[in-house]
Amino acid sequence: MSKLTLAQVAYLSQELTDHYKVVKRLSFKAFLEMEMAQKTLNDLLNDYGQWRIEEGFDFEHE
Repeated sequence: MSKLTLAQVAYLSQELTDHYKVVKRLSFKAFLEMEMAQKTLNDLLNDYGQWRIEEGFDFEHE
């Protein structure tokens, strides 16, 4: 492998920094999406439970 020049090291360092920033941003976005998915699932389960009560389904005899 040839010797790296200072410019190449600086370039690779900047590339690493840029990739890290992208990963950090995407990780935060994924975290927010997961929170939204959990809230939606919770709302769905609550609505389903309310619907079953309104329709007279017996939860204990299934």
